[in-house]
Amino acid sequence: MTKQNSLDEKYLKATQVVCKQGMFPFKASDTAVNIIKRVVKSEQELNFICAFNKVSSQTPEQLLVSSDFNETEIEILASGLAKQGLIFNQPNSKGIMIYRLLPLVMIGLMEYKFMTPLCRNDEERELAELFEALLEE
Repeated sequence: MTKQNSLDEKYLKATQVVCKQGMFPFKASDTAVNIIKRVVKSEQELNFICAFNKVSSQTPEQLLVSSDFNETEIEILASGLAKQGLIFNQPNSKGIMIYRLLPLVMIGLMEYKFMTPLCRNDEERELAELFEALLEE
């Protein structure tokens, strides 16, 4: 198996994990995979997303068990994916940080990605077109 095939498989697996989040799960279609490919930029981020396969909301302690990352890596990866709109990271009422993997749409990646000021560049336009195609599938 080539490195590219392995990476493509990780993108598919991460997409499958993301697509089952939220009230309306999506099929992990080619469109959904392409959305994740435009947002998730590293193999580490893919592995982090896959740590949410069984439980969509986790504390840092739970992520230490479900992932292969240490506390610092968890914080860095969660923060980066939160900026992309894939992770919701906020303390609960007891002050314990909770990381929740968000869905593609319905207060997830699409909404977070496009509710901030836009650059109106080709990358954003292509991502918007992918979301439009996803909603039509």
